Amino acid sequence: MQVTIRLDAQRERFYTIMGGMSCELRFRRINPYLYEFLYTRVSTEHWGKEVEEELIFCALLYAQKEGVKIIVSCPMVEAYLNQHREFHSLVDEKLPAFSKTMIDVK
Repeated sequence: MQVTIRLDAQRERFYTIMGGMSCELRFRRINPYLYEFLYTRVSTEHWGKEVEEELIFCALLYAQKEGVKIIVSCPMVEAYLNQHREFHSLVDEKLPAFSKTMIDVK
C-alpha cells in the first residue's frame, strides 16, 4: 500500500488522509532538542494495514534527521522500537516516560 506521510509542524503531527479520514501520529515539541511522541490514531478501517508503522517510521526518520531525542508515551511507538533497534539511540534515557531499558532486548 502506497502511503504519503506529511508533517504538519504547526499542529505537531505526522499524518496522511485515507478514505477521507485523517490518520496521525501526534507529538509535542518540549524544546528544540526533545520531542514527545504522544499517540497514533488510525481509523478502524485502515488499522493493521501498515499505516501506523509508516507514520512511526517517518516520525523517527524526521527525529533522526533533526538530531532530536524522543520521549515515548505512545504504546505503538514503543512496540515499533522493540522491533527496530536502529532507532534506539533516539530515545532519551534520562526521562522516566520510557527508556531503552523498557525495550525488549531479546
